[in-house]
Amino acid sequence: MSAGLNILIADEPASAQQAASLTELWGHRVKQAHDGLVAVEEARTWKPNLVLLGLSLPELNGLGVARRLQKLPGLDHVRLTALVQEGAAIPSRELKRAGFTDMLLKPIAPLELLMAVVRARDAIHRAQQLTRSAREIVARGK
Repeated sequence: MSAGLNILIADEPASAQQAASLTELWGHRVKQAHDGLVAVEEARTWKPNLVLLGLSLPELNGLGVARRLQKLPGLDHVRLTALVQEGAAIPSRELKRAGFTDMLLKPIAPLELLMAVVRARDAIHRAQQLTRSAREIVARGK
């Protein structure tokens, strides 16, 4: 992968560490948080491109974290991927409403994690290209 992302992984320690080790190996910058309030603060100050977010975090659950992140200035670009325990009954419409753009089942399979990171990276690059194109069009029109 080119152009590494800033990835915040907010989940229980063992799962977060496994995902962090893999994403760092793939050339991304990673921070971890193990409770929801810490995750919100890390995202507010670090401005990650992607947040891998467990739903059963202490202090503030993943849905609450996602909703808070959507309201913070400077985080309108962040991509949210829900880390969902297999068998959990969370409706996908509730995840979308909270701002999640992707979902991974836990335990996280390395290939699924890689594909989620690639999807996020590609979406971020497309958005950046569209922004550049729009600015060029506006600049030509002036």
